[in-house]
Amino acid sequence: MSSPASDTQESPLYEVRVQPLSRAQYTNTVSSYAEIQAHQTSQLNPLVSARVEWISEKFEVGQFVSQDEPLVRVDTTDFEFALAQAQQQVQQAHVELAEQRALQKRAQADWRTVNKSGQPTGLAARGPYVKATQAKLDAAEKNVTKAERDLAATEIKSPYGGWITQRNVSLGDRISPQDAVAQLISADKVIVRIPVTVAQLSTIEHAGGLSETQVLLQRSEPAGEKWQLQGLSLRPVTETETRNLMLQAIMVRQDDSKTALPFPGEVLEAQIQTQESGEYFAIPESAINERGEVFLFDQGVVRAVAIDASFRTQGKVVAGVGQFEDINLIVNNTQRIWDGMPVKSRVLDP
Repeated sequence: MSSPASDTQESPLYEVRVQPLSRAQYTNTVSSYAEIQAHQTSQLNPLVSARVEWISEKFEVGQFVSQDEPLVRVDTTDFEFALAQAQQQVQQAHVELAEQRALQKRAQADWRTVNKSGQPTGLAARGPYVKATQAKLDAAEKNVTKAERDLAATEIKSPYGGWITQRNVSLGDRISPQDAVAQLISADKVIVRIPVTVAQLSTIEHAGGLSETQVLLQRSEPAGEKWQLQGLSLRPVTETETRNLMLQAIMVRQDDSKTALPFPGEVLEAQIQTQESGEYFAIPESAINERGEVFLFDQGVVRAVAIDASFRTQGKVVAGVGQFEDINLIVNNTQRIWDGMPVKSRVLDP
């Protein structure tokens, strides 16, 4: 008689999907927003008192003006007259000084005729008269300098390129040095302030520090303008409501740049990218269980390994997994498998 056939057979293995991963350099990104503030604000005050007779068409709130661009001009009549008077006084002082020097030479010659030797002293040498006339000439020349400065000050110019935020003068107004005719903010340098949480600051400092960060700023509208700057510094807590720490940077417009800086008062999107520090795996968050473990496919068996989380970016956890340089990560049904379970794998396309 033949022996009965055996009805024992191996049960089919559970199939898992496997994603091969290798270590690589990753940059952490902290998302926030940036407040743009003016770095330099100036009140434009006239240096002279006079009546306004001309105002530039660009002298309006919100307008951009270039460095040394004329904005306001006052009546120059009195200042032209003062300059002419000062110049006339200089010429007269030159004549008087020449006369005194000629008299001094005659006095010295007369002294030698009478005394045969030596030099005259004091009033006999007319030294005090020459010094007094020289002082008069010096004062007249300084008056010319002042008159020229006052005449130049009849035209108020922009001290640097920037935006006009206030205008306080109109045609026909009489202005004086006590009057602020305008307020101007610089377009060549702005302050960037970015609020971050304590956890975000800790992440940044762990991955190279504030000075090693790169910051990307962008206007929120589609295809908005972008700016990039290097390094940040820490500011004390200033927001009493949010208790956020404020990171700050100074953005300076380069001379050869055709891109204007963002406007003070703008709020931009901000991405803070930390320095690359070490090689990690980019693990999908869905592949990590509640115990902070991932499952690896290792020669037909599931292997549970704890991860050393570093930071999160773009929906993935950038972390180390033991001492592995390459892993086969199980990415599906992690709640149905366990450490040591035999499985078969289906490798996902890269």
